[in-house]
Amino acid sequence: MAVAPTPVRELFKVHLSYALGMLHGTLLRKSKDDVTNNALMDAFCTYARALIEFLQKRGKKYAKNYESFSKVSTKRLIQRLNSQVAHLIFDGRVAEQSAKINGQERFDIYEVLRAEVAAFNKHADGQHKLPELPPVSIQAIDRASATNVVQSIGPR
Repeated sequence: MAVAPTPVRELFKVHLSYALGMLHGTLLRKSKDDVTNNALMDAFCTYARALIEFLQKRGKKYAKNYESFSKVSTKRLIQRLNSQVAHLIFDGRVAEQSAKINGQERFDIYEVLRAEVAAFNKHADGQHKLPELPPVSIQAIDRASATNVVQSIGPR
């Protein structure tokens, strides 16, 4: 059975709004639990990657004269995000804590996306505008929420 395409109104009012909310919300949360912190990092990186992909591949469709990421190359951003999450079969995964995405880098990724959402909205009509990402300070992002090694399961 074929899956029907997502209606545009639902895409903007539900799915993109949710992704932007999750990007912002996972940026500022931390826990005393390493598994929760890892899940927050994974979610942040996953939503950042999804938003970059949407703006690059579909942005121009919904915002006339919009040129995605005209001030920054996304190649390195995507590589960094892919090295952090959801790609166990690809090279580039890192184990050393110092090589993982840290608070400063998450802040930088967030700021790139915040600027990109504003650029998109300058070219979008009313029904295709995205919710603006609120400004955050680097002090609000605690480096302790970076991923940490957790006890693995299974034989050793």
